[in-house]
Amino acid sequence: MKSLLKLDGFEITYHEKSNRIINIQIDDQIIDRLVFPFKKFNITALEYKPFTRFTIAKSLDETTSNKLSNFLNEIIKDRDTGCFIIGPKNKSSKIDQTFLVKLSTAITHLIGNPNHDSMAGKYYARFHVKHEDSSDSYLRKAYVNMDLHTDGTYVRETTDWILMSKLEEENVIGGETALLHLDDWEHLSDLSDDKIGKQNFIWGSPKSKNIDYKVEHPVFSNLLFLTSINFLSQKIWIKDFFYKDYLTLLRVVKIR
Repeated sequence: MKSLLKLDGFEITYHEKSNRIINIQIDDQIIDRLVFPFKKFNITALEYKPFTRFTIAKSLDETTSNKLSNFLNEIIKDRDTGCFIIGPKNKSSKIDQTFLVKLSTAITHLIGNPNHDSMAGKYYARFHVKHEDSSDSYLRKAYVNMDLHTDGTYVRETTDWILMSKLEEENVIGGETALLHLDDWEHLSDLSDDKIGKQNFIWGSPKSKNIDYKVEHPVFSNLLFLTSINFLSQKIWIKDFFYKDYLTLLRVVKIR
């Protein structure tokens, strides 16, 4: 089991359901120290001036004598973990949506430089999940279960990791984020060894994503003898010559 770092102002524990997930709760004293440096830049400045994003990331890291950035990178680059949940320990009037966008920005820029989001036209995207939705994406639909999928399936840029932040919650009951570590998937060997999973498929996106090209890649690939998966059922484009193979793949890959 990975030894957990001890940082003043942070409560770091293993998640109750999986030792692959690290819980990181930020104490009030750290939030108080971030209020002033975060107020130096408004959201427009963060969107238009990339260096400001790294400035607030530096402010966050300095609250731990630059230990937090190393710890976060160790978590996501370790195949045995790869996931953390981070956020303020307590609710406060100081923590509004603007503060959370800045906190998310600081965290991501301690890890790397985020890909441009074509849908939002920014380095990040914000959207609402509402009772009624007429969009062309499952992402905004409140009552539709999302099947097994990974991000970055239909874009040319490599997607190594993703950060999702909940900025507000109102009139909501139930609903959970389901994560599955690839090495814990009982069907991984059977599916990744099948020739269907190794053949190239064509992947595209709905109009709302503003991606005007398609990419081609298999579902399963290997990197340094480790299996990776790149799959999203809504984004695959069907061709007659592998239609039956695709249906076979969907039948075995989809999980409930």
